[in-house]
Amino acid sequence: MNTKNTTKEISTGELRIRLEQIATADEYAGIDTLLSRGSDGFDWAEMTIGSLRRLMEAAFQAGLDAAHSEGITQVVKSDEVYTEADNKVIHPAPELINDEDEAGRVGTHGIDNVWIPVGGDKYALIYTTWANATGWRKVPAIYTKQPGGTYQLARWNEAGFDFNRMRAEAYPEALTWAINNA
Repeated sequence: MNTKNTTKEISTGELRIRLEQIATADEYAGIDTLLSRGSDGFDWAEMTIGSLRRLMEAAFQAGLDAAHSEGITQVVKSDEVYTEADNKVIHPAPELINDEDEAGRVGTHGIDNVWIPVGGDKYALIYTTWANATGWRKVPAIYTKQPGGTYQLARWNEAGFDFNRMRAEAYPEALTWAINNA
């Protein structure tokens, strides 16, 4: 009997996506992506040895399953594959803000946050945060002042502005969006 060995490949980008589905499970909280983001705060994750062992076992089992069910036998280096989740900001605009102090703690770098009135009972929050794999963003959000003094999210620009270049222009672009959408 003549059997032919065949190699079925998976790209490193596709492998990352599969492994992220395991690593981003609630048990491993704090891991948003397996892409390096150039920041110790994002590129290091603390977990128990038991969690690390279960994570490695789950990844090994996923590899065995892929080899058996899909015939994958080799990983080949490729350009990174980005998913929609890679472009989502880590800190979405909160639905409710109690006061200006709380607005100053939204996002990754609260010290850079701006909270300003933009007309009537509307306020703009512009904050800095990280998108999973694609960089820093200036994110604008519009809030409406509620009876009792809280602020309710009216709308926000999830895509934000800047895209990891930390350009000075990102703030005016975000503010312009906020004023035009108040």
